[in-house]
Amino acid sequence: MKDTVITDVRVVTPQEVINNASVYLHKGRIGAVKKNGINWPQNYEVIDGKGKWLLPGIIDLHNDAIEKEIEPRPNAVIPVGIALFSLETRLLSHGVTTIYHSFSFMEGESAVRTYDMVLSNVEEINRLKEHGLIRNYIHARYDVTEHKFSPILVEMMKRQQVKLLSFMDHTPGQGQYKNIEVYEKFIAKYRNLDEEAVKNNVIRRQAKKVDFQALKSLAEKARALSIPMASHDDDSADKVRFMKKLGVTLSEFPIDMETANFAAQEGLKVIVGGPNIIRGKSNSGNMSAMEAVKGGVVDIICSDYMPAAILNAIFVLHRRHNMPIHQAVNMGSLNPARAVGLEEELGSIECGKRADLVMVNEVAGVPMVEMAFVDGRKVMEKGFFRRDNAPELKECLG
Repeated sequence: MKDTVITDVRVVTPQEVINNASVYLHKGRIGAVKKNGINWPQNYEVIDGKGKWLLPGIIDLHNDAIEKEIEPRPNAVIPVGIALFSLETRLLSHGVTTIYHSFSFMEGESAVRTYDMVLSNVEEINRLKEHGLIRNYIHARYDVTEHKFSPILVEMMKRQQVKLLSFMDHTPGQGQYKNIEVYEKFIAKYRNLDEEAVKNNVIRRQAKKVDFQALKSLAEKARALSIPMASHDDDSADKVRFMKKLGVTLSEFPIDMETANFAAQEGLKVIVGGPNIIRGKSNSGNMSAMEAVKGGVVDIICSDYMPAAILNAIFVLHRRHNMPIHQAVNMGSLNPARAVGLEEELGSIECGKRADLVMVNEVAGVPMVEMAFVDGRKVMEKGFFRRDNAPELKECLG
């Protein structure tokens, strides 16, 4: 791999924007960041940035898209290799160079969420990730009423197949779905269910109970293995306190400002969804992410269900709400890196860090990724992708 110099770019660092800058990539890492150019040997590859933005690669801690990619229609299951590599190109096109694929460890809502399918999918992602364009990790979303998953999750964590563990409870009547009617409308549309099937789903979900012993055992194992933990849809100070005692350090999608403020006061990093920022409201009628951002309690933006969400949310914050761009970028890169222990290697454009970079142009007010690097290797340029370490096709097809 040739050393590379990227010239004439607006480099977004954690503290500022350096205009008319040059960035030197050496052996997969950032060797130098300088204003007004770098003197380089003639054998270097030189890329003219033509005044575009240069951002650190986005780190997405919560992205549900992989489940939809594997099962694009109910019971239409696609081989994992095809789904993963297809999704990678979409993520990279939106600046994501490190992804935590969110798999729900719960049963009963789709083919992709059966016990055997969840385990198989996680195994396959871990097998194929060495051939990826980007960094592929697993975020295990453990439903606290699905204790049958607990033993296998412990084994997966021991084998380093899970890099982030979160606790969620989608029981209708609390958390994200305090309003049962919202849950019923969502599940009817999402799973194409009739009224009777929706009612049966609610009854079945409400009959399940939290296994606190399994929950505590999982948390204990995650702490022992230094695997970061998150809570999902916190809806009260009591829930935040309980999760913090388990060792949780991240609060994903708190449902109201009171809970978000309390989580921040307790030292948890608050995560909101990029679609909520872009749309200006929650899809479930819960807390407005923009209200939380303006309230100073948001640390991290994730994509949630929309791969393009983080990059676009960054520019919405910058262009529409006048947030300094380096602060907005930190919410999608450095802050998530810190939250999961990657900040020594990733998350910002600083000398010595791995060269995960994206060059961004704005077209009609929309940010567009024109070039991307992972470990200093150019993996995408204007819609063309370079998978130099691609596996044999038969591996993808299974």
